[in-house]
Amino acid sequence: MLGNLAEWVNDWFDENAYASCSAGCEDPLGPYQGSNKVMRGASWAASAEPLRAAYRVGDAPNVRSGDIGFRLVRQVPQQ
Repeated sequence: MLGNLAEWVNDWFDENAYASCSAGCEDPLGPYQGSNKVMRGASWAASAEPLRAAYRVGDAPNVRSGDIGFRLVRQVPQQ
């Protein structure tokens, strides 16, 4: 899936989110508000460095581009 689009994430961006996370934390919640949202990965037009799921940057939520998108996720009800 990597290399198709950079993907918006619902989290507000905090450059130190993982550094301030306690040991063993895999998904820090980040700040409750901010000016930038998280984008992960990159598009086919990017260099090699951002072409990984762990790559994250922050950008203003109103930024639009042909190589930025989002993924719809739905939780499957347990039976």
